[in-house]
Amino acid sequence: GGGGGGGTCTTLQLSLSLLTGSKLGWSIQGHIELLNLSSDLFLACALSSLDQGTRGGGAWSALCSPMLASHASCLLTHCAKLLTVFVHIMEGKDPDVHAHRRMLPRSKAMDNMTQKIKGGISLGGDTPTKSTLSKDGLGTFNQQSSYNNIYEACKSAYTNYQVSLQLVGEDKFSQLLLAVHTTLAGVLEFALASDVGKHVEELLGLLAVSVRVDPSGSLLCVQQLLNALFGMNTAAQHTPLFSPYITSLPYTPYTSGPTTTPPPQANVTSIFDCVMTEPQRLLMTSWLRAPSEQELGGVKSVGATTANKPLNPVSAIKDYLGYFEPLVVDAMNQFSYTSSVLLQQRVLFFLVQLLHLKVRYSLLDLDRRFLDSVLKLTAIMESRAMRGAEQIVPHLFQFLVLLANDSSRLTTIPQVMQKCDAVMASGHSVTTFAIPALQPLVLNLFVRPGAQSGPDLATQRDVVVNMLLRLVEHGEVISLLTFVLDCYRPIPALWNRASAQIYAALLPHIGKLQVVLDTPDALTSLYQLFAAIDPEVVNLETLFAALMKQPVLPSLRSLSRWLALLCTVLALLVTRFEEDVFASSVGRLKLSVPSVHSQLLVFNSPVASPEAPCRDLATFLIGALHLAGGAVLNIVSHARPLDDCQLPTLLATLLLLVQALLKKPYNKLRADLVRLSPESDPLHHTFLHLSSTHPLLTLHYISMWLGAGSLHTQWIADLLTSPEPSCVGSSLLQNSAFLLVAHHARDQSLCNAVCRSPLLRRHAHADVVQEFLTRIRDSKDHTSLLITTFKTSLSHVQTTPTEDLCSVAILRQLISEDSLDLLCSHYCLHLLPSISRAASQAACEVLRVLGSVEPQLAQRLLDGVRPYKARLPQLVLLLEQLSGTPISLPIASHEKMPYVTPTQDWYLAMIRGYLADPACSGLALARLLEPLPLKDTQALLQGEVHPAILDHCLALGIDLTLGRSGARKVVPAPLHPLLEGAASALLGTLVRDVSEERAGSVCRPLVRFLAAQHQFSAFLPVADETVCVAILNVPLLSLRVCVSLLPRYEAGQLMTALDCCTLALQVVKVVSVEWSTAVIAALCRLVPEVYGHKLKVELVTSDQDAARCLGRLFTDLLPSTLTPSPPYLGISVLSLICTLSRLPHLNTHMLMPPALMTGAQDYVNPKMFDESLAESQVLLQYVQRCNLIGWVNKAQFEERWMQLLGVLNAPPPRDGVVVEELNAYVQSLSHGMEAVTTLLLSATLTPNPGNPICGAPLHTHRNQDINFLGSSPGTKLSSLRSVIEREMIARCGEYSTLQGRYQIPHRGLSVTPHHPPLFARNLERPLGSTRMGPSQLSLHSLLPIMLHSETNIGKHTSLSTRRLDVDIDSCVISLQDLVGHWLNQPIHVLVLAQSLRMVLMISDLFSLPSQFEWMLLNFLGVAENHPAEDTGCQALLILGILKSAAVVQSIANPSKICDVVEKALESDSVLIQNAALYGVLYLAENHTSPLQQNIGTIVVKFVLSHLQDFSKHQESHIRLLWSVACSLLTHAHNLRDVNLSTKLLEAVLPILSHPHTSSQLYQCIILGLEHLLLNFSVQTHDRTVVCSTATTVFNRAEQGKSLPSLALLLTSMYTGEEADFINGLAAMDGDTNVLDIIIQAREHVNCILEKLRTGSEDSIAPLAEIFPQLMVDFLPKTETLNSVLTEFISVQQTRPEVAVAIMGKTFQLLMQRSEQVTITDWVILSLESFLQQEPEERALWAVTALLLASSTNEILRNLLTLLAHWRTIPRDKLLCLLSTAAHYFHSNQCLQPEHGEPFLKLFMSSKYASIRTLFA
Repeated sequence: GGGGGGGTCTTLQLSLSLLTGSKLGWSIQGHIELLNLSSDLFLACALSSLDQGTRGGGAWSALCSPMLASHASCLLTHCAKLLTVFVHIMEGKDPDVHAHRRMLPRSKAMDNMTQKIKGGISLGGDTPTKSTLSKDGLGTFNQQSSYNNIYEACKSAYTNYQVSLQLVGEDKFSQLLLAVHTTLAGVLEFALASDVGKHVEELLGLLAVSVRVDPSGSLLCVQQLLNALFGMNTAAQHTPLFSPYITSLPYTPYTSGPTTTPPPQANVTSIFDCVMTEPQRLLMTSWLRAPSEQELGGVKSVGATTANKPLNPVSAIKDYLGYFEPLVVDAMNQFSYTSSVLLQQRVLFFLVQLLHLKVRYSLLDLDRRFLDSVLKLTAIMESRAMRGAEQIVPHLFQFLVLLANDSSRLTTIPQVMQKCDAVMASGHSVTTFAIPALQPLVLNLFVRPGAQSGPDLATQRDVVVNMLLRLVEHGEVISLLTFVLDCYRPIPALWNRASAQIYAALLPHIGKLQVVLDTPDALTSLYQLFAAIDPEVVNLETLFAALMKQPVLPSLRSLSRWLALLCTVLALLVTRFEEDVFASSVGRLKLSVPSVHSQLLVFNSPVASPEAPCRDLATFLIGALHLAGGAVLNIVSHARPLDDCQLPTLLATLLLLVQALLKKPYNKLRADLVRLSPESDPLHHTFLHLSSTHPLLTLHYISMWLGAGSLHTQWIADLLTSPEPSCVGSSLLQNSAFLLVAHHARDQSLCNAVCRSPLLRRHAHADVVQEFLTRIRDSKDHTSLLITTFKTSLSHVQTTPTEDLCSVAILRQLISEDSLDLLCSHYCLHLLPSISRAASQAACEVLRVLGSVEPQLAQRLLDGVRPYKARLPQLVLLLEQLSGTPISLPIASHEKMPYVTPTQDWYLAMIRGYLADPACSGLALARLLEPLPLKDTQALLQGEVHPAILDHCLALGIDLTLGRSGARKVVPAPLHPLLEGAASALLGTLVRDVSEERAGSVCRPLVRFLAAQHQFSAFLPVADETVCVAILNVPLLSLRVCVSLLPRYEAGQLMTALDCCTLALQVVKVVSVEWSTAVIAALCRLVPEVYGHKLKVELVTSDQDAARCLGRLFTDLLPSTLTPSPPYLGISVLSLICTLSRLPHLNTHMLMPPALMTGAQDYVNPKMFDESLAESQVLLQYVQRCNLIGWVNKAQFEERWMQLLGVLNAPPPRDGVVVEELNAYVQSLSHGMEAVTTLLLSATLTPNPGNPICGAPLHTHRNQDINFLGSSPGTKLSSLRSVIEREMIARCGEYSTLQGRYQIPHRGLSVTPHHPPLFARNLERPLGSTRMGPSQLSLHSLLPIMLHSETNIGKHTSLSTRRLDVDIDSCVISLQDLVGHWLNQPIHVLVLAQSLRMVLMISDLFSLPSQFEWMLLNFLGVAENHPAEDTGCQALLILGILKSAAVVQSIANPSKICDVVEKALESDSVLIQNAALYGVLYLAENHTSPLQQNIGTIVVKFVLSHLQDFSKHQESHIRLLWSVACSLLTHAHNLRDVNLSTKLLEAVLPILSHPHTSSQLYQCIILGLEHLLLNFSVQTHDRTVVCSTATTVFNRAEQGKSLPSLALLLTSMYTGEEADFINGLAAMDGDTNVLDIIIQAREHVNCILEKLRTGSEDSIAPLAEIFPQLMVDFLPKTETLNSVLTEFISVQQTRPEVAVAIMGKTFQLLMQRSEQVTITDWVILSLESFLQQEPEERALWAVTALLLASSTNEILRNLLTLLAHWRTIPRDKLLCLLSTAAHYFHSNQCLQPEHGEPFLKLFMSSKYASIRTLFA
C-alpha cells in the first residue's frame, strides 16, 4: 500500500472508523490497540507518500493524497479530544460545564518569551488573544457519545491509577495516555506550521496537564510541535533522514535519500559477478570512501544542523513561541528531581533542540538551577554512582557543547573538555561514556568549526586530539580521527603533523595487537584512516615490523586482529605503492607468520614461520593463507565453537586483496606465486576440505591462482566432475568454478572435465551454463576444442536421453560449422524421435544464423541425412539450398480469395463445419462455443456430436460456472450456457439409445456430468424417468463391453465404467432389481480378473444369487489385503459395491455380519440379531459394514442408534468372571463406542450426510479473513491463484476417493470469499485429504455456542443435520450422560481410552457451553490420577482439556492449563506433543483467553527447536509445528517477542531447500508463507526475505513443487512494492526506487517466461494462463508487447500454440485498457518479421494468429483459439481466416494514412507466392 490510497490507506480508514465510531474503542485496552494500529498505518502511508510529492496547497499539503490528509486531521482531532478527556479527569472537571478548549494561563513571562531568540530580531508583536480564537476548540468532546463513554472508562481507570501500587506505565490509564502521546507525535511529524499553528495554544495547554502522568511522552509531543513550527520535521524536509522522531523509532521505516553504502553496479546479473566481481568492487570502494557525517554516532539527533532545506523564518512563527515557555520551565524543573533516566534524556534532548534554534539559554535558566543540576549529574557520573548514565552521556555533552557556544557563556569549551577528561578518568566503559562524550567536541571543533573561532581553537583541537590518541585502539575513535585528518587536509603542514602524530600513536598498538578490530565497521574505519593519512608518513618497513612483533598468538581473537592488520597493510599496497617501492622495503625484512597457541587450537604455518622467515612477499602471503585457512579448517573439522566470526571473513578479504595485487603489474609477485605453486599442495588440501562448509573461500582461492597464471587443472577438473552437490554451498562453488574456467578452456584436461560435468550434461538450460557458453562463444579456438571433446566423448561415454537433449541444446548455441557437423552426423540420426527432432531444429537454427556454409560440407551433410528426409524435411530442404541441389517444391496456385464479413451467422457456420471435422481439437471447439448464448450452443450441439467434444465442453463449462460463482460462495451462481448446453446435448445423446460400441466413449462425459450434478443439482435436474434409465444404461453397456474383452481389459475404460455406475446411483433414486442384478453379474466376472484370480466368486443366475454374490464379494474385499492391477481400480470396485449395498432391496442383506449368515440362511430374526450384537466378532463385522455403507434416511439412523445404545447399556459381567468373558465385554463396549461415534459424525458428511462414498467430513478452518483479497491487487491475485489452485487440487487430490478423483466440489460452512480453496483448510492437513482429523472444526465454528444463552443455543445445528431432521443434540446429551457415568467409576483402560476418544470427537457437535465445561472438569479429574505411562490416554486427555479450555470463557485456575501444556511439550512422546500442539491451535484462536499469552513463550521455544531439527521428526509433526507457528503469528497478537516472525523464518526456510522435503510438506510451508504475506503478519524485513525466497524456490523448483513455488512468487509480487503499479502508486518519473521495482518485476516475469520455455508439458498450461496478466500488471506496455511478439517469432520457440494463447490474452487485456492504437502500431511494425517465418506454413499460421489476436472484432478474436489448440489446421481454412482477418484489420484498424498502404505492401512483397496471390 501507499499514501496515495492503496491498501494500507484503506486499512487506515477502517481502523479510524473503528477507533472513533465503534464499540471496540469504548474499552481502554481495545482503544490502545486501535490507536497504535492507526498510528503505525498512518506512519506507513505518510512515509510512503514522500516520493509522490506534495499537493501544492490546502491543509496538510505535505501529504500527497487528500484522503490521507483527512486521515491526518482526524487523528489530530482524536488525539486532542482524548487529551481533553484526560485533562478533565485529572483536574476533576465536568465535561458538560467545561466545553471549550483549554487555554494556557497568561503570564508576563510568556509575553517576554519572544525576546529569548538570539540574533537581534524584534519579536515584540502581540501574541494571540482569546478573542482571536474560535469558540469551539479542537478537543471539544461533550457532544459526542463515544467520547463520553471513553471519558467514563478513563475516569474509572484514573481512580485505580491513583490508588494502585503498579509502576507507572503498567496501568491502563497511563498506557492509554502514552499511546495518545505517541500517536500525536507521529501526526505532528507530517504537519506544517500552517496545519497546527492555530492549535498551538490548545495543544500546549493540554500537554501541560498530561505531563504529570507521562512527562516523557508529553515532552516528545512538545518537541514535535516545535519541529513542525520551525520546519524541522519530515513534512518540511521531505525526507525522514533528519527527523529525530523517525530515526528513534524501534523499526526502520522506508526512507529515501543519500545512502552510505556504495550502490551495486547495474550490470551485475550473473552468479559469477555476485560472488566474485562485486565483492572486490565494494571492498575497494569502502577503502577509498571517507565516512559521512551521518555515520558518526549521535549526529542523527541534531536535526536542525543536518536539515537539507531551510528552516521556517522566526518572524513567521514568532506569535507561537510564547506558549512553549511554561512547558520548557516545567521540564527543566522536573529534570532536577526526577530519577527517570528516560525523562532526563528527553529533557536534555529538548534543550539541545532549543539551543540549535538559537534560543537564549540565559533567559530560560535565570537562576542557573538547571545548569547546576546538569553539572551535579556529571559529578555523579564521574563517581560511578548512577545507573543507566550511558543513555544520558551523548545528549548531556551535546548540551554542554552547544551551551559553550551560546552568548550567555555560562560554560566554555575548555570546561567541557575538563568534564570529558574527568569522565575518561572515572573508570567507566570507554565505548559507552568517554567516546560518546568526545563525539560532540570533535563535531564542534573539526566538522563544524564555524561554531567556534578565535586564537584558542588550535589549542583546543590539539587537546582533543591528544584525548583521542589516548583511546586510539578503539574503532569509534579511529573514525573520529578520520574527521580530524579531513579537517587538516587543506593545510599540508597541519595535515602532515597530525598524520605523523596519529601514525606514531597507532603503531605501538598495532605491534601489540591492541587495536580493537573485532567488527567489520572497525576494520573499515582503520582502512579509511590510513586512506586519510599523509602518504609521506606511512612507512612500510615499520608496518611490517609491527606485524612481526608477536611470534605467538595466544587466542583466535589475536589471530583475527593480526589478519585484520595484515589486510590493512595489503590495502595500502593496493592503493598507494608500486612493486619496486615495497619490494625494496620488504626485502630488508625477515618476514614471518606467527603461530597460534590457544586452548582450542595449536597451529603454525609450514611456510614463513618464525623459525624459517622469508624475504619475499609471495612466500609470506602463502604462509598467512596457511595460517588462516588451517585455523578455520581445524575449528570446523573438530566442531569447535568459533568465538570470532570475523575469521572466515578476514580470510576471504585476504584472498580478495591478493587478487587485487595480482591485477596490478606486479610481475615479481606473480612469478614468485607460480614458483611456489608446486609447493602449495597442503594449502590446496586445506581449501579443498573447506569447500563443503565455506565454498566461497575455496572459490576465491581458485580465482587467486588463476590470476597468478598457475592453473591446477586436475584439482578443478575433479571439482567440476564430482556428482551433483547435495547442499547449496557446494552447488554455488561448482557453478562459480564452472564459470571461472570459461576463459581457460584451452586446456584439454579442463575441457574434458567441462564435457563430463553434470552441469553441462544434465542442466543445459541453467543460467550458469548459458553464461558459460556466452563466455566461450567469443573464442573460436575454445568453441572448436569443446566440440571436438564432445565428439571424442561420444565413443567412450554411455549417455542417457536427457543428456543427449542437453548436448543438442548446447550445440545449438555454439554457432559454428563444427557444431552443425556434429548435430547432423550424430544427433539427427538418433533412434529416439524426440532427440532426432530436437537436433533437426537445432541444426536448422545454426544454418540460419551462419547464413552460408561450404558447399562441400553442405553436400556431405546432405548425403548423411537424405535417407531420413521423411523425418527431417526442413533440414534436408535447407541443406539442398546451401549445397546447390535443384529443389522442386510444389507451389500451389491460389485464386484470389474473397474476404468474408465476420458476422454471428458466419461464426456459427464455421463452428458447425469444425464440429463435423473429426481432426478438429475438442478443446478448441469448446473454447469457440464459450461466448455463445444458450440457444446457439444447444442448436450447434444437437445431433451427433463426438463424446470427446462434449467432455471438453462439460469440463470447461464446470470451470466457468465455478469461476462465475467465485467457487467459494455457499450458493452457486446459475450455470454457464456452455455447461447447460453440453449437459442437454449429452442427455439427448443418452436418450437416443447409445450402442455398445459408443458406450465407452460416452461414459467419460457422463462421469463428468454426474460429478457436476452433485454441485449443481438445483440447475441440473434429472427427474425425467427416460433420462434416468438412459443414465443407468450407459455404464452397464460399458461394463458388458469390458466383460466381452476378458481376459484382457483396458483399465482406464473399466475404471470409468465402474465409477459411472457409482455416481449414477447417487443421482438416480429409483433403480430396478434387474439393473442391479446385471451390474452385480458383470462385477462377478470382472473382479476375479482384476484381482488376479485370488477371489472365487459364483456366477449370478438370479436375483437371490446377486445379493449373495455381492455379499461374498464384500466380505472378501473388506480386509483390504488384496491388491488389484492396477491398484487404483480397488477404490472403484469397493465404491460400487458399497453403493449397490445402499439399495433398499440389498441393504438389509449387506448389513448382516457374515458370522450370522451360515449355510443358505438369508434371513435373521431382528430380535436374535440384536442379541447377537453382544458378541464381539458379530459386532465388529456389523460396525465395519455400517461404516462403509452408511445410512439412507432418518428411520435407518434411529434404528441403528437404538441398536448401538443397547450394546453400550449392556450390563457388565459379574465379579469373579473369567478373564476371557471380561475381555469380550470390554471389546464389545469399545466397538460399540466406536460405532456410535462414527454414526453421529456421519451426519456431518457433505454434501451427502450418511453417505461415506460421495461425502466428506465437515471441515472448518481457523484462518482469519484475508481482507487483502478484497483490494484491487488482491482481486487480481485471486484470479491468478485460482488457476494454480485448480491445478494443485487436481494433482494433489486423493486418487483413493471419488471426491479427489473427479474433483466433486464440497464446501464447509466456513468458506468465504476471503478464503480461496487452498486457504479454506488447515495447514496440518495434507492437501487433498478428506479424512477426519483431530482439529476437524475450528474454534470459530464453535464460538457461536459461546455467544448465545442456554435457552436458544439449541437452535445451533449444522446444515446437513437440519436437512435430514436428525436430532443430534439429544444423541450427544445421552452419550454425555453415559460417559459421565463411566468416568465416575473404575473402568478398563481400553474402555477409558475409547470413552475419551468418543467425547473428543463428538465435542464438535456440542451445542451448549455447559457441555464444554463438563468436558473440561471430567478430563482434568481423570488426568490427575491417570498414570503418565499411558501415552494414548494422556494424549486424548491433553487435547480434550485444551480444546474445552479454549471454548470456556472463565477458567478457575488458568495456571493448571499452562502446566498441562508445558509438561506435554516436555514429554518424550511425540503423540503427547502432537496432542498439546493441536490443543494450542484451539487456544491460539481465542483472542480473549488469558491462556494465549501465558503459553505463548513455551510453545514458541518448542516450535523453534523442533523446526530447526526438522530432519529428526516425522513429516506430520513438522506440518503441525508449522501450522502452530503460523497460527501464533496471525492470531496471538499479544506475544511479546517482536522478532518471532524472523526466528520462525530462519527455522523453516532451510526445509524448503532440503532435497528430501516431500511435496506435501513443501506445499504446507509455502501455503503458510503465503498466508503470512496476505495477512501482513511478518515484519518488513521478513517480508523481503520471503519475497527473495519465493524467487529462489521458483527458479529451482522440481517436479511437484513448481506450482506452490509459483503461487508464493505471485503472492510476494502482488503484496510487495511491485503491486504499487496496479493501483498507479509508483510514478514513472525515473525515481531510483521505482526503477528498482521495475527491474525486480522484470526479473520475476522473466523467471516465469524461462519456465514457459523449458518447463515440462504438464506445468505449461497454468503458466501460460497467468503470464499475460502478469506482464500487463507489472511491465510497461511497450515492453509487454515487445516481449510477446519477440517470443512468438523467436527461432527458439518450441511451443507456438502456447505463444499464440499468450499473445491473444495479452492483446485482450491491453484492449481493455484502451491500448488499441498502440497494438495496431506494433502489429504493423512486426508484420514483416512474421511474414519472414519459415517454412511457409508457419508464416501463414503466425500472421493469421497475429491478425486474429489484434482484431477489435470479438468474433475474429474468438477464432484465435483454433490456432492455439489446432496446430495442424488445414491450409484452405487457414487462408480463409487470414484473408478475413487481414481485410477487417485494413478496413477498421488501419485508420491512419501511414498504416493502410504499408500494411498492404508488406503482404505484396512477401517471399511466398501463396500470400502474394491471396492479396493480389
